[in-house]
Amino acid sequence: MKNLKEKFWTIRIQEDGLFGEYFTFTIGKKHLKIYLVIGAIFALLFISAMALSIFNNIHIKEYNNLTREKEDIILSIKVIENKADSLLSTALLIDTLDKACRIVSKLKDVSDDVREMGVGGPIYQGQIENSIRNSRSGEMVSKVQFKLSKLERKLNFDDSSITKIKNSLSLRRDVINKTPSILPASGRITSGFGWRSHPILMKKEFHKGLDIANKIKTHVRATADGIVSLASSGNYFGYGKFIKINHGYGYETRYGHLNSVMVKEGQFVRKGQVIGLMGSSGMSTGSHLHYEVRILGEAVNPVNYILGS
Repeated sequence: MKNLKEKFWTIRIQEDGLFGEYFTFTIGKKHLKIYLVIGAIFALLFISAMALSIFNNIHIKEYNNLTREKEDIILSIKVIENKADSLLSTALLIDTLDKACRIVSKLKDVSDDVREMGVGGPIYQGQIENSIRNSRSGEMVSKVQFKLSKLERKLNFDDSSITKIKNSLSLRRDVINKTPSILPASGRITSGFGWRSHPILMKKEFHKGLDIANKIKTHVRATADGIVSLASSGNYFGYGKFIKINHGYGYETRYGHLNSVMVKEGQFVRKGQVIGLMGSSGMSTGSHLHYEVRILGEAVNPVNYILGS
């Protein structure tokens, strides 16, 4: 009797027209609920499938974008690697120039092993993420980092070496500029370095310089860079008007029997600069220049300090 009380739904489907064919089917209220639940489940599955499809499409697009970006990064890494190779080639040319400059500056050469600066070793933790360290891009980054590390060390070495060469050449240039090397005045050498008979005292003496004769007021020039340590316009111990220049490195030059002194004590003079005029002041028999070169106070033959003599 209970089943008689169950409610049913009758659905009739008919063709167009009053007398069209039709058919009907009856669904119990209980079964209808089941069908509705099943329909809802299928609808939910359909919606989920559509959502998953859209989600996958979005991720596929992102994946494709990331793939393109990765390829772009790889190309950029290749460009950087090529530039690093080019710079390393230039660094090798610098090595050649460095070796030549070391010869000129008389510095000890550096072996190729030392020039390599011990470049090598693995990539340190933290430089590349673990997830990509063994990937293609990770290997490329590791290779580029190695080359850049090598280039950095070579440039640091070259910078240090060039500084040493520069300092050495600067010192050598300073020594050259402050070493007497030119004739102090044009003219004829009338008396050389060594023992001679004094032209006025008429006795044998050791002549500590050169006598260079020429007409009065002939230019007298400093034979090296230095500081004027004495400029006397009187009769300095028979040398008459007299100039003494301290060149450093133990060198000193002296100029006597001048007609006039054109520098002052403490003045810096350059090699070849006119410092006075030739004359016959002091104990002299005619217009000439008495020129001396001293090293650590000891007189040496000036001829050995005149280039081309």
